[in-house]
Amino acid sequence: MVVYTVFVVVASVVAGLVSDRLQRRRVLTVAAALVQAISGILITVSPTFTMTMVAAALMGVGYGAFMTVGLAFATDLLPSGRNNARDLGVVNVIAALGQLLGPTIGAGLVALVGGFWLVFAAASALSLVGAVLTALARERNAA
Repeated sequence: MVVYTVFVVVASVVAGLVSDRLQRRRVLTVAAALVQAISGILITVSPTFTMTMVAAALMGVGYGAFMTVGLAFATDLLPSGRNNARDLGVVNVIAALGQLLGPTIGAGLVALVGGFWLVFAAASALSLVGAVLTALARERNAA
């Protein structure tokens, strides 16, 4: 948790700065999701202590960057400034729902196979799906 947390914090700040400077939020969000997917694949393939530390660092980088840049990208796509609070409220509810359901689904996956490998494989698959869906999103044209 310490390794993961340190990398989340650092990646959040650095990714936010890079995103603001480059204004390439979709590309950075996709890259962050891919980093998360790689971390899950690594720990699934090699569940050693060393690989767990590497995967925790990569997951922290991916998650920190994704949460910062992904939220900035989402706000860029909001259709109307008048409804931003409502729309971001929906985003928040969806994020909270994932955090509430995740442990239950994860526990079910662990019970199903008697270990954590399926949790990490599923997380990687979902991160890849997120990367693809984000890549398909249209960026707002600069006016």
